[in-house]
Amino acid sequence: MIHICICDDSDAMRDELCGLIQELCQKHSIAASVSCCSSGEELLFDPDDKNRTTDIFFLDILMKKLNGIETAAKLRAINPTAQIIFLTVSKEHVFEALDVMPLHYLLKQDMRTEKIEKVFLKAVSLAEKGRKEKFTYKFGKTIGSVLLTDIIFFEVKNRIIEIHVKAGPPIEFYGNISDLEQQLPPESFHRVHRSYIVNFENVDYLSGKEFVCIDRTVIPIGQKYADSREHYQNYLLNGLSMV
Repeated sequence: MIHICICDDSDAMRDELCGLIQELCQKHSIAASVSCCSSGEELLFDPDDKNRTTDIFFLDILMKKLNGIETAAKLRAINPTAQIIFLTVSKEHVFEALDVMPLHYLLKQDMRTEKIEKVFLKAVSLAEKGRKEKFTYKFGKTIGSVLLTDIIFFEVKNRIIEIHVKAGPPIEFYGNISDLEQQLPPESFHRVHRSYIVNFENVDYLSGKEFVCIDRTVIPIGQKYADSREHYQNYLLNGLSMV
């Protein structure tokens, strides 16, 4: 399901856009949820961390206090891959908006044209592609995601799984390693030990019965997972893990 948020200080515009999006979703058989808010402050007050997993934001540029561009800059810090579409009545702020990497700059007078359909479908396509490139986790009330390419390895510690990433401390969530295996792309992620799943993309080298990761962590190959060596060699040779 695609998660969409509309932020505009005009009740009429929010209602119109929400209706249009629902029509487009029905027309193209897109499963989506749509939420709305009336200001940047309301959007950024997010105790449930919904902004981290929202796929598409429609942001009005000219809002009171915190404008759309300022709001987008704050969103980018917590959700760098979200698709942002700006709404405005003129092109006056188009160059200023480029700093926050929006997908598009949509004039409100174009709402009832084919343009919004093209922009929306492109946003959905990019969001679906981005989801395949991210791992989403939940820990308590915190929901977040991390790019697969940033993950070095997963480590199980009792009921808690740690995600070790290229930058920053490990990220924790509750999970089962067997279930986790099924969620990850087998092309690059492989279970090498009862407590470890390694991202071959971020392995520096294989030494005997150990993988040495790019962060210098040494991960042992479990006795039951001796074929990990062959999987890794195949990955290096062909860019694919064995299945």
